[in-house]
Amino acid sequence: MIMNWMGHKSLMTTQRYMHLSPAAVQGLVNSLANFQDPTHERRAA
Repeated sequence: MIMNWMGHKSLMTTQRYMHLSPAAVQGLVNSLANFQDPTHERRAA
């Protein structure tokens, strides 16, 4: 999910950034939880 959200083509690229502190990871989780997909309504219709 994070790989796709970040637009990475390779999981290895995403893994380079996964050495973040626990607080940074929690911030990312909170951001993803609050993320509003602007295409959601169009896909659901």
